[in-house]
Amino acid sequence: MMKMLEKLMLLICFPSLVFCQIDTTNLKYEYNADYIEEGVRVFSESLGDSVFYSGVHKNGNLACRYKKVKNVFLGKYMAWYSNQQIQVLKEFSDNGDPIGTCFYYYPNGQLQSIQEYFKSPSEILREARKDTLEIEEDGIIRQMEVMHVQTLSENGIYRRYYENGNIAEKGLWVKGRKEGEWEHYLQNGEKYKIQLWQKGELIKEELFE
Repeated sequence: MMKMLEKLMLLICFPSLVFCQIDTTNLKYEYNADYIEEGVRVFSESLGDSVFYSGVHKNGNLACRYKKVKNVFLGKYMAWYSNQQIQVLKEFSDNGDPIGTCFYYYPNGQLQSIQEYFKSPSEILREARKDTLEIEEDGIIRQMEVMHVQTLSENGIYRRYYENGNIAEKGLWVKGRKEGEWEHYLQNGEKYKIQLWQKGELIKEELFE
């Protein structure tokens, strides 16, 4: 049922979604996009204020496709793994803010996370934040600190999944910060932690045996 729902949402949100190879003969080389997959090369084609970008894997398959206007993301952003499996599907408003529903996938096609964006402010603010990344190995929760730069215009419901399809965590983002109750689950589907957040600050945490 979940798979059917995902496909229906993709068709509604991204009706022009296609998988193909691309001829880069007349395109301008821009940069390597190893964050998508090692060896991806991104090319561009300008048309007035708009610049259209296309990424290509080593095997010639399409790796990503998106547009910028005056260096601001606009419209649909799509990325694929080299096996043509969908990696990222998202959309940007006229001011470059993410809108609608964003999908992230594992290489095996399993849904990794869903971000549902609410209406966000036009001004994009950014800040560096140190977060704790939790990884479960053989039933043991290990923690490691990671530093990242986040966009403070993110507003919406977030869900992250394990590769086996079970929910890993879910909660709410408000202006790029965690807000309210966040639930965390083990890979077997068992809830092991609930956190209460307020403007990005952890207020309370409850662990389950």
